[in-house]
Amino acid sequence: MFIIEGDKLVREALNDKANSRFKIHSIYGLDSWLDQNQEIISPYLEITEQINSKELGQISNLKTPNRALAIIHLVYPDFKAINTQYDRLIGLDNIQDPGNMGTIIRLADWFGIKDILLSPGCADPYNPKVVQATMGSIFRVKMHQIDLEAWLEKIPEGFPVYGAILNGENIYNKKLSKNGIILFGNESQGLSAEIERLVSEPITIPRGDKSDYRPESLNVSVALGVILSEFSRQNS
Repeated sequence: MFIIEGDKLVREALNDKANSRFKIHSIYGLDSWLDQNQEIISPYLEITEQINSKELGQISNLKTPNRALAIIHLVYPDFKAINTQYDRLIGLDNIQDPGNMGTIIRLADWFGIKDILLSPGCADPYNPKVVQATMGSIFRVKMHQIDLEAWLEKIPEGFPVYGAILNGENIYNKKLSKNGIILFGNESQGLSAEIERLVSEPITIPRGDKSDYRPESLNVSVALGVILSEFSRQNS
């Protein structure tokens, strides 16, 4: 199971009746929160418990507990066959920072990407810090923890494998397809050699400042947002 906290996340989970991947185990809320959300908690009264501020503080992972908390049954979705003509996926290679992982899930949701493939070295997508950073997107984006290298070696013909690397081709000079998988590597080391060798379309974000005084690289979640935006612009 995993924990979700705060008014927004708990309400998103309770309103997400169309998403059968997750089942609510239990709900804990302050009296004021329960009163304000009687309609959405009515189907869950048997698993809902009123608690006080002190009790919420004792079970919360947050420095400032936020009125409600729920426990959700953990479900690992099966990865179905991809549509090689239209599907666009994200592949993450050893992304270890929970904040980055949560932001990436939220960005994927914004740009309509439904599936993210995670290598074994990635942060747990259901870590409380990751879940909090997704702001509810965790319920709409499927996270697949797989052997990414083995999966890429069996990639269907005609399905592009993009890789975000520093010496890749400028994304603004390159025609980006509506399908494919886009790979992003570790925050400090980039894509591993095992994954980078499987990239067929290396891409990069051009630097704006050509001077010697500049960052070595972009934060991975920032880079992902810029790249997804360009994919979306070209294929809107």
